Amino acid sequence: MRTPSPPPARLRPALAAAFGAAALFLGSRAAPADDLVAYFVPEAPPELSLPDPHGHRHQFPDYRGKVILLNFWASWCSGCAREIPSLRTLRQRLEGEPFEVLAVNVEENPFRVDKFTRLLAMPFPVLLDRDGAFFNAWGAQVLPTSYLLDVRGQVRYRVWGPLDWASDDVMDVVRGLLAEPRPDAGPARAIAGPGAADTRVSGVPER
Repeated sequence: MRTPSPPPARLRPALAAAFGAAALFLGSRAAPADDLVAYFVPEAPPELSLPDPHGHRHQFPDYRGKVILLNFWASWCSGCAREIPSLRTLRQRLEGEPFEVLAVNVEENPFRVDKFTRLLAMPFPVLLDRDGAFFNAWGAQVLPTSYLLDVRGQVRYRVWGPLDWASDDVMDVVRGLLAEPRPDAGPARAIAGPGAADTRVSGVPER
C-alpha cells in the first residue's frame, strides 16, 4: 500500500493537537464513552449537501427521523483508522434501527477515499468534503471529530478524537436517542454551526 499523502497545510496544526490527544490512548484502545460530551441545549446543524465517491449527493433530509452519527475523518489520520472497526460494529449492531453513520472525509481525492473505504470495509455512506468547508462550518479542529444527531435532526453529543463506539456505554447513549419520540414536523432549521457542548455523560466534569 502506498504511503498516504501528508495532511493539507490547513489541518496540520489541528493534526498536531490530535496526535497529542491520541498519545493518551494506549495500543489500539480508543477513548471511553466519558469523552462523549452532551449539549445542554440541542442545536441545529449546518446544512449538509455533499457527494459520495460515486457522485450521489447526500442531505440531512434524506435521513429524517434517524439518529445520525456524523464522523469527520481522513485516511492519513491514525486515530480515524483506529475507531473505524468500532463504528462498523455499532452500525452492524443497530442494523434495522433508524440509525446511520455518515463518514465525512476531509480534503482528500475521491479515488484515494474510495480505495481506503474498500480496504477497511466501511459499510455506511462515505461523503466528500473536498474543500473542508463543511468541516469548518462545524467549528471542528481535529480529526477524528464526531457528532450525534437525534431523530429531530438536532446535535446532541460530540467527541474530539477516537472513541470506542462499540462500548456498552456508547450503545446506551445511542439507544436512548433512538427511544425518543419521532418528529412530526420537518428537520430543524440550519444555523451557522453548533457551539461548545456543555456537559458529559457519566457525570464526568466539564473540561
